[in-house]
Amino acid sequence: MNKRSLWIIIGGVIIAILVIVGILITQKPTPKEKVVKIGAVLPLTGAAADIGQKAKRGLEIAEKELKIKVIYEDSGSDPKQGLSAFRKLITTERDLVGVISMLSGVGNAIIPIAETEKVVTLHIASAPEMVTGKKFSFRWYITSKEQMKAVVKYLHQQNVSEKSRIAFLFINDEYGRGALKEFTESFKEQFGVEPNLVSEAYEKEQTDFKNILVKLKTFNPEILAIVGYNKSLGILLKQMREQKIEPRILTGDDAISYPEILQVAGNAADGFVFPGLPLEPKEGEQVSQFFQIYKEQFNEPVSDFALFAYGMAHMFYHCVINGAKTSEEIANCLETNVFSTPIGEVSFNRETHDGNVPLRMKEIKGGEVIEHK
Repeated sequence: MNKRSLWIIIGGVIIAILVIVGILITQKPTPKEKVVKIGAVLPLTGAAADIGQKAKRGLEIAEKELKIKVIYEDSGSDPKQGLSAFRKLITTERDLVGVISMLSGVGNAIIPIAETEKVVTLHIASAPEMVTGKKFSFRWYITSKEQMKAVVKYLHQQNVSEKSRIAFLFINDEYGRGALKEFTESFKEQFGVEPNLVSEAYEKEQTDFKNILVKLKTFNPEILAIVGYNKSLGILLKQMREQKIEPRILTGDDAISYPEILQVAGNAADGFVFPGLPLEPKEGEQVSQFFQIYKEQFNEPVSDFALFAYGMAHMFYHCVINGAKTSEEIANCLETNVFSTPIGEVSFNRETHDGNVPLRMKEIKGGEVIEHK
């Protein structure tokens, strides 16, 4: 090879390198789309594991739809464990945009830390006024206050009098005690007097209700209201029917509609009237695609816990992609925006930090949830 040929080859290589370098310099790198990272403290084990798993399913659907990543921690259905889980999340995951929490006890445990550390939290919980006056803590769920007001309104429509004998059975935690308080206050507001009421608490893992039912039978209530959120509620209803306790009106919160509770209760739940979300669309109503996706993916009806968790993930994502970066900006976004959800538009009250929730009266018949007429 002569010198001329060699220089031609070298010149060609140099030109090729310059062309490649020029392309690399002029070509702007495509910015990588930011992944929105959300924390979730859910009861994946323990007494409330059934509902915690449902919330997780809702978040899994959101993860497939949006550019988000959810970091899960298990509260074990216990406030102390939930607080530890929350501390771990905010310590190890510094780039979280916010945290989703479940259960009133867990929420009340983590809210003081969330406020001090400026961590925006969205709570699936029912205890009264748990986020009122807070800056970074919000709640989107059916509150015990809303449910008990709806129950008392229903009783008034059923010609219940201020002298009617009422028994109120409640799960022994912050949610249950709060529901009893709200029922009593709503009754006094609606009827003008305190209810003629006996109340009994039951434990989360309780399976033998003999002592409670003996008292109930002696009192012979015209109205029986029961609130809870796990299988103990179903067991209680079965044992109540076995003892031939048949109140004129059987009512309570929407937990009776959870499939795992209905399965345990069987026919004992028939006639139970309660306020719930519009999860069973009426004929002619437009249905969110979320309902179809959930049923196809998990082969079960949509749970309200799945729906709320799914909606919360969308809320956080909406705020971040619209420019909210700091905790203050995300909190302000939640306070000032209207969010589209599978059950309609949702906004948060600036003072109470509660998101609005539509309710309908429903009834259990033949093991199925139907609209109450």
